[in-house]
Amino acid sequence: MIKQIKTQHQTANKLKADKEKAEKAEKMKSLFLQNMSHEIRTPLNAIVGFNDLLNGESSITIDEADRSEMLNIVKNNVELLQTLVSDVLDISKLESGTYTVRYSDIKVKQLCYSVVESVRDKAQTGVNIIVEGKPSELVINSDAQRLQQVLINFMTNACKYTSHGAITLGYHLSKEYVIFTVTDTGKGIAPQEAEEIFTRFKMLNKSVKGTGLGLHICRLIAELLKGKVYVDTTYCKGAKFVFELPIKR
Repeated sequence: MIKQIKTQHQTANKLKADKEKAEKAEKMKSLFLQNMSHEIRTPLNAIVGFNDLLNGESSITIDEADRSEMLNIVKNNVELLQTLVSDVLDISKLESGTYTVRYSDIKVKQLCYSVVESVRDKAQTGVNIIVEGKPSELVINSDAQRLQQVLINFMTNACKYTSHGAITLGYHLSKEYVIFTVTDTGKGIAPQEAEEIFTRFKMLNKSVKGTGLGLHICRLIAELLKGKVYVDTTYCKGAKFVFELPIKR
């Protein structure tokens, strides 16, 4: 009898925990959809509004300088919308567990230079982009696309917040990991925000162009590859992002 009562109590506790978990998941889903609605409407409103102006659906006279500026605004918002959609699709695949890791041999130095070239035009005027790493002939076995995605997201983030000095993409070997770092001389990140910035839609500066999903995706990818990403809060000359990728799977 006592055993039966105990079992019933355990079952009731499990049902309660499952209910609370489901309610939390539903709340997070609802919040995500609310944020998505806001994030999508912002660039869409800009695209539609300036498109109407450019097509003469207004009494406002537009000179060539204004037209060029409006076209640039439309272009930037189209790119933002494309990034947002791409990020959401990535999150969907990564969080649902449907993404299949595609392992291959990767020449680390070559990949790092490819990352640098892909973000060079995003760097602000006068900011140097540097690659540092040893050993130079290092080859690892991992998912090249997702590894590159993490590093590009780190570098893109650094480009947004660094107006002078340098951004350095580095790598080195420890006993169990290949440790990638992106170090900048920008505004830095307060220690209390070092963990929060990896959550969905978190942006330190709302005036900076972005979706607020890039760093969250970095964390999802790191977990998928059995590694970890974090901010090195001991670095005080800017920001330093770290990705520790296990050598062995």
